[in-house]
Amino acid sequence: SVERVFSAMNIIKTDLRNKISDDWLNDMMICYVERDIFAGIDDKKIIEHFHSLRDRRGHL
Repeated sequence: SVERVFSAMNIIKTDLRNKISDDWLNDMMICYVERDIFAGIDDKKIIEHFHSLRDRRGHL
């Protein structure tokens, strides 16, 4: 399990994403490691949820 997380971290944390915050890295790693769970969630529900949180400068 620990090896799987470190492998995911190496995939996610590339040179382009080297300066991301710890919270964002943690969220990305959870989504990557548990991708089979997230694959079952409808994309439209996710988009609607984030739109309902607050106004954003750009819209999806």
